[in-house]
Amino acid sequence: MNHSTSYIDPKFFNANLSQYQGYHLQVFRAGRAKISLQAETQQKHEYFAQRPKRDLEGYGRQKARSRDNSKEHFRIVDRLLADNTDAKVYRLYAKGNNNETADNAHLIASVAKKTIWLVMGTITHRWIVLSAVVEWLVSGKGARTGEQSLFNEYMPSYEHDWQDASFLPEDYKHEIRDNVFELNPQHSSRTNTTQGSYEVDENGTIF
Repeated sequence: MNHSTSYIDPKFFNANLSQYQGYHLQVFRAGRAKISLQAETQQKHEYFAQRPKRDLEGYGRQKARSRDNSKEHFRIVDRLLADNTDAKVYRLYAKGNNNETADNAHLIASVAKKTIWLVMGTITHRWIVLSAVVEWLVSGKGARTGEQSLFNEYMPSYEHDWQDASFLPEDYKHEIRDNVFELNPQHSSRTNTTQGSYEVDENGTIF
């Protein structure tokens, strides 16, 4: 086995992504996300996104072993990290095997921009979300088990055609799950902000 290619997941090649009907993005207050690629047969290929304690060091190791086989992917991730200095980078691995890492897919989260980027191969999807969603993702202070996702959206392929795309809260069925309270991990309250208002500046940033 070629060690440099063993961590490259073909499902995230552009040609292979185009075969999927879309994907689900779920965010959990425990500090991880789940990406579920939806096939035509109703089969799902599921991945978790989790942040190592030293996320940049972990990302550096991935890049060192796999960049020769995924140069454009790492160039995109590097640019996002350079442009968003507060951003955290999450590795993706197949559900059921946290050693089955996909070095050609990453999730990046910025509290300052209220944004989650999902970089799949060379395709970048930008999810602009309510601040509570990304704050919980980054803080990871929620229950580790037995808790439903804070954010759960399905984005069908006809909304993006597996090209670079940006999504706003108005595109979502629920900006945040209706029955999840104590939304702010730093200052918990029992105020449900599902219908919270927002504005978007010229850069697509919510404030």
